[in-house]
Amino acid sequence: MVLDPKDLSKLTDEERRSIVEMEQQIDARLAESAQSMKKGISYTIPNGASLRAVQIIIEKYRDAGWIVKREGDQREGYSLLEIKTPENQ
Repeated sequence: MVLDPKDLSKLTDEERRSIVEMEQQIDARLAESAQSMKKGISYTIPNGASLRAVQIIIEKYRDAGWIVKREGDQREGYSLLEIKTPENQ
């Protein structure tokens, strides 16, 4: 699902906060990963994050050049983002 730019203005305050928090956590993990010469991370999506917020995160990192895959198991109750550098596909 790709969001229409007009839909971005319809984000709730909670979704906006969630996006900022996820970005900060992902960026910190990617910075740590780079220092240890790793080429990516697995990031557990916080419980309660909306589908729209997660989709925005995915698109932002893809637009920045990262390879992003969403994985998880609804039965097990988790969802992950695998975020890797292009050369580490």
